[in-house]
Amino acid sequence: ISKVNKYIYIACPKTATTSIQNFLLDQDHTSSRNEIVLNSRMIKFSDHDTTASVKVKLGDEFDEFKIICFMRHPYSKILSSYFFLKKSGKKELINPFKRNFRKLSFNKKLIRCANSLKFLSAKFLPFKLWAILYPYKSNMKYFLDEKNNIIVSFVGTYENLNFDLEYFFKGLNLNFDYSKLKKMNVSKHAHYEKYFENSLFRTIINLKCNKDLKFYSTQKVKNNARI
Repeated sequence: ISKVNKYIYIACPKTATTSIQNFLLDQDHTSSRNEIVLNSRMIKFSDHDTTASVKVKLGDEFDEFKIICFMRHPYSKILSSYFFLKKSGKKELINPFKRNFRKLSFNKKLIRCANSLKFLSAKFLPFKLWAILYPYKSNMKYFLDEKNNIIVSFVGTYENLNFDLEYFFKGLNLNFDYSKLKKMNVSKHAHYEKYFENSLFRTIINLKCNKDLKFYSTQKVKNNARI
C-alpha cells in the first residue's frame, strides 16, 4: 500500500504474491507492507486480507486508492497448491502440534490438525484424487464485496503477470523496472493442461470452481484486448 501514490495491492494466494510484494517494496519506497498511517491512525492488515476487509479498515479513505489484485486459472492454482504442499518438509507437518497444543482452544486444535492433514494428503495421494477431495478456495472472494460486486480497480491474470502489472502502474504514471520482477517459490511440473486431459476428471473439477473459471475467462479476454 502507498498513501503517496494511492494504490493498494491485494495479495490473492497462489498468484506470485511474494514476488509482487518484494518487487513493489523495492521499486516504490513510498510503499509499505501490511500497515499504513492515515490521519495519525495506524492501520494494520493481514497477509491475505480481502479487498472487502481492507475497505472496512480504511473506511471512507478506501475510495482514495486504486486497487489491484491478480487471479489465476483454477486448474493452475489447484496444481500449484498440490506441488507446494507435496514438496513441504517435516517442519510443516510437525508445526501444527507445537507451541502448547494441549492448551489451545478446541477450534484452534482443529485448525492445526486440518493443516497437518493438508500437507499429509498431498504427500501420499495422487494428484487427481487429491484435487477431487481438495476444498477449493475461490480467488474471487478477494475482490468482491458482500453483494458480489467487484470493488477493485483492476484484476490482472497470473499468466500475464508482467504485462498486467505494468499496464496498471503506467495508469498511475509510475514507471518501474519490470526486469526486476522475479517469480519465487515456483513449483516444477508440466503445464496444467497435461493434468486435466481426462474428461471426467475435468468435469468434476469444473463443477468445483465453475464461477472462477467463467470469471477468469472473461477477465482474460478483457485484459488481452488491450494488447
